[in-house]
Amino acid sequence: MNRKNNYEMQQNYTRCNTRKECLVALVSFGKDSTNRLSIALNRLKVNYKLVSYDMTPTFIPTHIILSGGPKHVYDSDHYIMPQWVIDAKVPVLGICYGMQLIAHTFRGTIRQMPEKEEGLVEITEMINGNQITSGRWMNRNDRVFSVPPNFHVNGVTSRNHIASFTDYNKWWAVQYHPESVKYGDLSVFRRFFNEKYV
Repeated sequence: MNRKNNYEMQQNYTRCNTRKECLVALVSFGKDSTNRLSIALNRLKVNYKLVSYDMTPTFIPTHIILSGGPKHVYDSDHYIMPQWVIDAKVPVLGICYGMQLIAHTFRGTIRQMPEKEEGLVEITEMINGNQITSGRWMNRNDRVFSVPPNFHVNGVTSRNHIASFTDYNKWWAVQYHPESVKYGDLSVFRRFFNEKYV
């Protein structure tokens, strides 16, 4: 696991000094995850607008979140990464399917798991330069087997599966669900909006 300290976003990225100044493009790949993310963003008092996976927003976001969803990136009918997200010069957070889509788009490897994994999973991550172990909510059929070139593993499960990764620049991805109503962790979003990667 890479032990790099927090990385502040490049100067040409759009910044917001407070969470109230942020405007998130919440890209929906699945109804359930999108609904939970909406609740989490409302609790954080962060402005956001929903964007369907097949639409281009008419506004300029300060951040982008890619939701979870039921698709599999190795299927022929999977939702693809919108080109406007690739081109945007703002931080992007991918959650569950969003993480797998980031990995798939930039030539990482995703594999189907022998059986579905659902529930609290012990995960060890680098947070503010410290190695932290905690329980995170997982609900997945697939896993990222290898991260794309120039990306770095930031967290692993107790089974040594990749739980989070980043390029320490624009992209940040987590396999677990920080937006879970019962088992979520809003600190993941707070670090994201502070424009620092763990």
